[in-house]
Amino acid sequence: MSFRFEEKFLIDIKNKNNLMKYLKNFNCKQLHPERKISSIYFDNFKKEMFSHSEEGLVPRKKLRIRKYPSQRNSKLFFETKINSVEGKYKISKIIKNEDYIKFLKKGIFDKSYGACEPQIEVGYKREYYQLKNLRVTIDTDIKYKKFNSNISFHNSNVLICEFKSNDIKSIRNFYDSEIFTRVRISKYCDAVEKLSY
Repeated sequence: MSFRFEEKFLIDIKNKNNLMKYLKNFNCKQLHPERKISSIYFDNFKKEMFSHSEEGLVPRKKLRIRKYPSQRNSKLFFETKINSVEGKYKISKIIKNEDYIKFLKKGIFDKSYGACEPQIEVGYKREYYQLKNLRVTIDTDIKYKKFNSNISFHNSNVLICEFKSNDIKSIRNFYDSEIFTRVRISKYCDAVEKLSY
């Protein structure tokens, strides 16, 4: 496993052109074309993954199933995002479609959180850029939906920009406080709040 550093920024969609100019000035290279991402997040009946994230407790985790619906024959990934005292890391494994259906119907058992059921569907478009060992992602057209419900929220007015690296210096060297304002945001937690759980 490899730990990584992350910084997230919430930016008004009107300022996207300024962001793109900033990336261009640093000669950031696009990794691959924009693609859609869809994730289903799981939690127990007490919503402890949500509350632990909001309180900043460690260790904590998030469980989700991720797919890329715009890609042909998109694989399904079961992902565990872990935030520990040592740092953050992600475990991802490909699952079969029958496992996906079973998890949606019967939930997932986690050693720390017990029985967890699907709670929230999150969808967005993501762009990927690279500068040496720094990866920059830009998420737009963010949509939240309560699982098995018509309750939804669509936020097209903002984008989430994230820096990821295994070297904190790479992030600090790239960061400009005049353009970026750090925020502590989790799409899952934001969705829970927006959908009024």
